[in-house]
Amino acid sequence: MTARSAGRVFVSGAASWNILVGLDHLHEARSQTIFARSHRERLGGTSAGKALNLARLGFDVTLKTCLGGDAATDEIRTALAHPAITLIDVRDADTPTERHLNLMSDDGGRVSIYLAAAGMLRDPMPAAAVDALHHSAIAVLDLSDHSLATIPVARELGIPIWTDLHDWDGTDAYRQPFAEAADVIMFSDALIDDPVPLIERWVGLGKRLVICTRGPLGAIAGDATGIVVQPAIPVPRIVDTNGAGDAFFAGALFGHLSGLDPDRCLRFGAIAGALCVQSSDLAAADLNPAALRISL
Repeated sequence: MTARSAGRVFVSGAASWNILVGLDHLHEARSQTIFARSHRERLGGTSAGKALNLARLGFDVTLKTCLGGDAATDEIRTALAHPAITLIDVRDADTPTERHLNLMSDDGGRVSIYLAAAGMLRDPMPAAAVDALHHSAIAVLDLSDHSLATIPVARELGIPIWTDLHDWDGTDAYRQPFAEAADVIMFSDALIDDPVPLIERWVGLGKRLVICTRGPLGAIAGDATGIVVQPAIPVPRIVDTNGAGDAFFAGALFGHLSGLDPDRCLRFGAIAGALCVQSSDLAAADLNPAALRISL
């Protein structure tokens, strides 16, 4: 059996090329003319964000994703060019790159519109992906069809699974197999007022850790020892909230693989998220292990 490395993480899910439109506030849905405060094109996708943040924290990352056969794919590959990131593309040729139009307001509000979905799968688990998974300490499986196909392989190999269910209320059918398979679950409180019963339910079902991010309210998590609350880290100015959840996820995972308890894992996640919202990039340039460990 090949040895696994605590410094290697396997990530499966979305990478996209997005148009970001900054607005003073999100407007009601009616016929009107709106002047944008800013607009730009940039790398997006929850798995791309996690891969970049994990790479900045010193991990070797394999990112299995669906790219496309158009010019936007070149932009994604350039944005993900990092010596610690290995890309595995599982899409069929001549398919579009996933693209979103994100309308973003200064208070953190966001509406994400799919301009193009990811292409059809060529092979959801090619040999290179199985080999990379075999050598990894953790499998991060984000919501996608090819991540769904990765679940049984990770389970067979005995690789712990972390999953990010985003705006989850505990009932969505597509997210259910991810929740059931995962050792650690993260989700946001976008669709739920009180996350504690949902956290306690899944901890009772045997999850090692369940984390709920709460934006400006911070985060709350539970494990077999009880509930932990982490306030948000104050920041002088929010530049861009895109990718903050992925940065939080990476920080918490770094804490876990460093052998820390849930309280410190949440603290690391909160610091990584705070650095991200002060940056215009998916991974802040000043994110590194020392920036997290300074709080120990």
